[in-house]
Amino acid sequence: MKQFVLSLIILLAGNLVASVAFSQDASVLGLPALSSTVGENGEATYSLSLQILVLMTVLTVVPSIVLGMTAFTRVIIVLSILRQALGTQQTPPNQVLIAIALFITFYVMSPIFEIIYETALNPYLEGTTSAQVALSIATDLMKEFMVANTRIRYDEYVC
Repeated sequence: MKQFVLSLIILLAGNLVASVAFSQDASVLGLPALSSTVGENGEATYSLSLQILVLMTVLTVVPSIVLGMTAFTRVIIVLSILRQALGTQQTPPNQVLIAIALFITFYVMSPIFEIIYETALNPYLEGTTSAQVALSIATDLMKEFMVANTRIRYDEYVC
């Protein structure tokens, strides 16, 4: 058994050395699939694989964006408290509560989503604004909506 493992290690090491020795020259060792080029007008274009990498990164961050930038957290907390108030421990299940909370969240936030689509996303998709400007407009609109619906006006509640 020891001879087999030793011969396997030697074989793998020999293949590694041979592949390094017969590989392309050192100037081509970069990742050509991850590239960006700058045009004459100063705009950068990115390769498809880099765009896919950014898309996959954004998709992994989407759950935290939903938790932090929408009313989902409030809705799920209220539904959990309601379930406890009714005296049911696990009915409805957490998956059902989360699905209901997502529907309620998208219903409550649909006006701001429409405004963001009209003012930020649609001009970006038409090519009239850059991605940075569209992202800035979208985050500003979302921030205004959330602050307007989360802050208590103390002058209205003064006794």
